[in-house]
Amino acid sequence: MAKSIRSKWRRKMRAIKRIRYGVKELDRLKTMLVNAGEIEVKEDGEIEHVCLVKAKNEEAEKMQLEKEEKSKIDKTLVPKTTKKVQHPTWLRKKEYKKYIRSYRKQQSINSKRLKKSAKK
Repeated sequence: MAKSIRSKWRRKMRAIKRIRYGVKELDRLKTMLVNAGEIEVKEDGEIEHVCLVKAKNEEAEKMQLEKEEKSKIDKTLVPKTTKKVQHPTWLRKKEYKKYIRSYRKQQSINSKRLKKSAKK
C-alpha cells in the first residue's frame, strides 16, 4: 500500500528503533530479574536460572521428607481392623444411610430375639 519515500523512511527508522529499544529493554529485564533473585548472570554473560534450580532442589527435599515421615507413621500406627458395618464402596451417601438404618434395625431385632431366647 504505502510506497511513498516518506513511509519507507519511517518504516526503516521504526525498525532501527525496535532494535535499539529491544536491547535496552532486555538489559532492564535482566537487571530486574537479578534484583528479584530469579536469575544469576555469569561473567561470560550467560544466564543461570536460580529459581528453577532452587525449586527442583526444594521439591526433591520435600519428597524425601514425606517418604521419611510416611515410613515413621507406618511403623507407629496400628491399622484399624474392626468395622461395625461393611458396605460396598459404590453405595451413594443416601443409599449408605438407608443401609445403615436397616442394619441397625436388624441388629436391634436380633438382640431382642436373643434376650427372649435366653429367658426361656
